[in-house]
Amino acid sequence: MGALVLLVIATNFYAAESLLGDMYYKGNIVSQDYRAAAKWYGYAAEGGYAPAQYRLALMYEDGKGVISDNLKAGKWVALAAEQGHAGAQYNFANRHSYRGGSTTLQNLYIKAMWCHLSKLNGGRECSVDVYEYCAAAIEGYTDKKFSEMESCKRSFNENSFHEKAKNMARECLAKNYKGC
Repeated sequence: MGALVLLVIATNFYAAESLLGDMYYKGNIVSQDYRAAAKWYGYAAEGGYAPAQYRLALMYEDGKGVISDNLKAGKWVALAAEQGHAGAQYNFANRHSYRGGSTTLQNLYIKAMWCHLSKLNGGRECSVDVYEYCAAAIEGYTDKKFSEMESCKRSFNENSFHEKAKNMARECLAKNYKGC
């Protein structure tokens, strides 16, 4: 393992820092220490290394080795997603559903766009369902607006919704994730 660490250090300093983070996180060769893992992931994340940014985001999300902080988790997952990290894109997509505390159609299109990007990059599949769409489409939706919800569900065109999201994903890729 020592030769591998030296090889990684020689070829990519940030990958080496991230590897040290992995070692501390998993307790491989060293004692498991989440705080030390977060420190090493942090160094690599600050250097722009997407895998470390994503791992650090998860640590902030779970409060492992750091104080749980959704804002910091969101910052790191966004930076990793914008570099094409599929796991981060999946996570980022699911964060977009309720951005700002409420669901909007625009947030759902953005969520679907990141879902498509995650899938394109080999990540897990995620989606927007008709209930999410209709709840966002009906302003101030409550159980009393049940008939509106049923009407929306019948008229929801899943193909056109996902086609728009796929177009947004293609545009995002063409811009190399800038401004997505």
